[in-house]
Amino acid sequence: GPYAKLDISRFRYVMESNCARLAAMRVTDPDIQKLEANLALFKEQTRVGNFDLSAQADEAFHHLIVEIAAVPLFIDLHRAFRQMLLETIAMPVNVRSRGWEPVVEHERILVALKRRDPDEASYYMQSHITRSSERLGYVQADEVL
Repeated sequence: GPYAKLDISRFRYVMESNCARLAAMRVTDPDIQKLEANLALFKEQTRVGNFDLSAQADEAFHHLIVEIAAVPLFIDLHRAFRQMLLETIAMPVNVRSRGWEPVVEHERILVALKRRDPDEASYYMQSHITRSSERLGYVQADEVL
């Protein structure tokens, strides 16, 4: 794609942490159910090692949160980036031993959303994007996105 993976990570860090904050203030019980169903799917696909499908579930979780935040411009931007995001989060073979880490990170984000805690949701989303970028080799752990 036209953008460096680090640039995509920086975009996600800013936009998705804000969306997580807004989502925590707006999330409904049906939204929580959708996120829980997605997490269950993500767990199952990760458990069986289906990394193509798990990447799709991963991206869908993030898109759901952007939709719950309910800012049309953010939703359109995130959707436009969908293919690039999938390429960015695709887990190379050499880091698949760490495949459960994103599952745990999604779980923490979901717990924060269930608590309707904007600060916690934003924090765990930032942490997830940073860790993901570090896992996939786009940033050093100490580099600021």
